[in-house]
Amino acid sequence: MNVTSRSKILPLVSVLIRQTFCQPILSRNFVASRSFHGTPINSARWLPSLPKLWPFQQFEKQEKNKGLIVEHKEINKGDPGYTEAKKKCTEHKYSTMNFRISPRKLRFLANQIAGKPINEAIKQMEFSHKRASRKIMNSLITARDHAWRYKMMDADNVYIDQAFVGKGLYRKKPNYGARGRFSFLKIKKAHMKYVLKVKKPEIDLGIGNKRTAKTFKVKRKVWMPLIEKKPIYNPSRFYNW
Repeated sequence: MNVTSRSKILPLVSVLIRQTFCQPILSRNFVASRSFHGTPINSARWLPSLPKLWPFQQFEKQEKNKGLIVEHKEINKGDPGYTEAKKKCTEHKYSTMNFRISPRKLRFLANQIAGKPINEAIKQMEFSHKRASRKIMNSLITARDHAWRYKMMDADNVYIDQAFVGKGLYRKKPNYGARGRFSFLKIKKAHMKYVLKVKKPEIDLGIGNKRTAKTFKVKRKVWMPLIEKKPIYNPSRFYNW
């Protein structure tokens, strides 16, 4: 027998073996199928039919029919309505992750940047000598980019309205002392949260009630040094000046 003819006959024989041995045998009491351990699955005809919808899909379908689940429509970012909705946002919140620092030490940086424009706060952190200033600077840059990307808040008009510190989880570390005594130290962590807002445009009232240079009058008396012209009665034996 040639090699080519043998290669053609072997697939046919394997198909016949699979159909004979993997075919299920039905009886009145039980359903059994004779199959070998290494035989491949012929087809899915003798396997149980899979459901068209899984249980969670059926539940979602029922909820959609009831109107409890609303399908989210895809928003086109080029749509002018989408851009106008983003422009209406005037506040953005951002928080750093918990990192290894004491909340008391981080509070000084929060007081330093609170109330300042976002670009000015970044400069303050860039030249600060505090250990956490580098992380705060990077988080401020990320918050500024997110405010522009997601809410169209211009960086020139954004300022830090609030900056406050929160405590994170802490871990315990043994502190060994003399005579076999020990205690536990708390290795603290903290984070900082920002509230960014858009600066409101200042309304120019013109001159208004401002006093001009010509009509300005000094109503307060100018301070003058006191010159004592009073005579001294009953002088003492020593000098008083």
